[in-house]
Amino acid sequence: MAKNKQKKSYKKPIVVILAIALLAALTFVLCFIFLKPDASSEEDTAQNNINYEPPTDEQITAGESVKEENQQKVDHLVEAAIFIVDASQYGDEVEVRSYIEGVVENGGTCHLVFKNGQTALEKISPTTAGAINTNCKTVTIPVEEFPISGEWSLVISYTSPTTSAISMSYPVEISK
Repeated sequence: MAKNKQKKSYKKPIVVILAIALLAALTFVLCFIFLKPDASSEEDTAQNNINYEPPTDEQITAGESVKEENQQKVDHLVEAAIFIVDASQYGDEVEVRSYIEGVVENGGTCHLVFKNGQTALEKISPTTAGAINTNCKTVTIPVEEFPISGEWSLVISYTSPTTSAISMSYPVEISK
């Protein structure tokens, strides 16, 4: 009889596992059927909002107007870059020479801004058209106009009726 007690029945756990698997499969199928979005109704709604008719005369006129406005903006844009040739102290004066590459025109303005921390010094320079670029008129500033000695950063911006540009920062050492 001892041998009969050692035999274990594996039928009960297999039946439980199969029942759990069947229940999970049934739950998945029911969720898929009842929670699935109705794709046909979404497609019908999207198709009903699209107008496949040719554009009206009013729509064509509005499109042409926007196209012309955008083209005028593009026609007036000019690629330009400001180059600082020199910005150094010579004796009791600081001299700045710069030019704008990519445009040849008169009537623009160079705006020089020197900064040292919160302190700023600004100067304006007219421009002249050169043979291949536009030159900012050389600016000479007495050192006494700089409130403090030290390293200043210079940025030059250029504006004209057709162009605007800004330079990279350029270090300038000021000694009083």
